[in-house]
Amino acid sequence: MIGLYSIESNFNPKAQTYNPHFHIITSTKETAELILADWLKRAKPGKALRWSQDLQPISNRRNTLIEVIKYGTKIMTENDLDKRIRQKSKRSIYYRHSIQLLRAFQHIRVFDHFGFTRKKVKTLVPANRLTDFETYHYRPEKKGLD
Repeated sequence: MIGLYSIESNFNPKAQTYNPHFHIITSTKETAELILADWLKRAKPGKALRWSQDLQPISNRRNTLIEVIKYGTKIMTENDLDKRIRQKSKRSIYYRHSIQLLRAFQHIRVFDHFGFTRKKVKTLVPANRLTDFETYHYRPEKKGLD
């Protein structure tokens, strides 16, 4: 199995509950289905329902990567979670709950990989802001972008 994952949590101000969950990118559909089946089997009854698990192919690599790695906790929370489906509602910062989430994730890797090892980089390469993702292609034989 090969993939990337992130752990995310948000806060529901109406129910006063937290919603920790994973975003996972796998190398194959079969791997995704195995992980999902195992997740549902291990979950406490009624806590992870199949209909609430989103399994879909990647159609836009850039947007998918942004969705997976953008945050571990949502600082801004919609005031009306039902309303956000129909239209954007006002957002608030629930300071006490945000601090609670940050503390809970303090020693957790919120973004990581599995099934492959990374090479250690001896020298740091200066970062460039990449804005046109469609023109760059990863070539495994070259070990980089071109």
